[in-house]
Amino acid sequence: MAIRDLLALAGTWALAALAQPAIGQEDSPTVVAPQKAPIPSGESRFIFSDWAGPELPVWAFLPEGVDQTSAPILIVMHGVNRDADRYLRQWRDVASSCGFMVFAPEFSREAFPTSREYNLGHLSEPGESQLRPSESWSFAAIDPLFEEVVHRLGGSQGGFTLYGHSAGSQFVHRFMMIQQGSRATRFIAANAGWYTLPVFSLDYPFGLKGTGRGTADLEVALSRDLVVLLGEEDTNSADPNLNRSEGAQAQGEHRYARGLNFHRTGLETARSHGWKFGWQLVSVPGVAHDNGGMARAAGKLVEGVTSCRAATQ
Repeated sequence: MAIRDLLALAGTWALAALAQPAIGQEDSPTVVAPQKAPIPSGESRFIFSDWAGPELPVWAFLPEGVDQTSAPILIVMHGVNRDADRYLRQWRDVASSCGFMVFAPEFSREAFPTSREYNLGHLSEPGESQLRPSESWSFAAIDPLFEEVVHRLGGSQGGFTLYGHSAGSQFVHRFMMIQQGSRATRFIAANAGWYTLPVFSLDYPFGLKGTGRGTADLEVALSRDLVVLLGEEDTNSADPNLNRSEGAQAQGEHRYARGLNFHRTGLETARSHGWKFGWQLVSVPGVAHDNGGMARAAGKLVEGVTSCRAATQ
């Protein structure tokens, strides 16, 4: 064989050797993050885990024919029975009539045993004044959930409405005053049993003292788009689920009175400082402590809804 042929063959071997992994090494596979499954039309359920707390089952309803990439998003907070599926069903007809999508996370008793862990936000442990890391508060689950929902929808929504009834209403109004940097654009607090008042003269959870928030945060909270939604018949002072502690009783004898007091306290606080006041009070005639009745009244209040069929008005 000619020398030039030997040189060419040697070059071929060298190139082949370079193309092979070194002895003892393996190809490093490209790591691809798992894709989140799209959310189908109709009712469905998925698990949300992309936050510092426990996994949350999430019940979802997307009306047929709605544009998932742009339709308004409503996140619904359930009550003391932790029945997110029932809350979702009570919103289905309203969502279909008004053209928005509903997502109801479930804060189970197994993962969030008491009101401290759920509707008080789990800011601290029992008997301790030191605040837990804010990323572990129950409040901290909501915005990451919204972001995952938008991702799964392939959507462009920049914000959402946060609604809660009863214990869920407690979660919502406290979230509104304490959680910072949320992309929620409207808050609807329906029929809370008692409130965290927008004052620093009372310890949390009856006031904001001890939450780590200050005067500037309170000014922001009072300017936010909060709807205090009250059933005018929610006046049963003997309801076994009604908080009768001294702090709660000081707010009024029943839920309706306590809601009026909460709104009035916010208004007076804003006026005393010369601050903008963004809250509104909406009373619902003929409805007592009933999420279904409040949902029918709240459909047209979801941010981004322009009209609803007559059934929800």
